[in-house]
Amino acid sequence: MELVRYLRTEGHGRPPEKALLGTSDVIESLFGKYKQFSERGPLRELGASLLLLPLATVQLTTDLVREALTAMRVKTFEILRRLTFGVSSLSRRRLAFAGGGNPDDIKPS
Repeated sequence: MELVRYLRTEGHGRPPEKALLGTSDVIESLFGKYKQFSERGPLRELGASLLLLPLATVQLTTDLVREALTAMRVKTFEILRRLTFGVSSLSRRRLAFAGGGNPDDIKPS
């Protein structure tokens, strides 16, 4: 109910034709931008690069980049990324071709 109350408060008085961030048009636009981005790279998986979507919604400034870089240590981010998304397809391929064992056995360090 709290979500419904929030949406009613935020949407009150807004013209019906004005898009809100949660509308499907905005979400489809973000995934369209993600698709254009991912087509440039060799990997097509929807993995950790999904975390790039919010970057399409803000103007990057040096202050924003500085804040992002100081908000979390890279090592902490890597642990969270691996716990959330698992081992990437590229890592799985590298392990398979290197004879490095089962990629599912990789633990965050």
